[in-house]
Amino acid sequence: MEFLELLKQVLELGWPGIVLIANVYLIQAWRRSVEEHVRDLRYIAHIRHDLIQKGWNGGTEQVKQSPLPVSE
Repeated sequence: MEFLELLKQVLELGWPGIVLIANVYLIQAWRRSVEEHVRDLRYIAHIRHDLIQKGWNGGTEQVKQSPLPVSE
């Protein structure tokens, strides 16, 4: 019932109201998409930072020796 009342109120607003509500939903969807991309990029940057700190640099130079002792 609440949905039908809400739908009735939206339809009473006319086209400008419907367009405004549609734009709000589109902007929210776009914002979520951008936030997901930013989260992914931060994760990738974190991984790259960790790899650089551990001595991996894309394979252009030899990997640094592990700080762990090697058993003989």
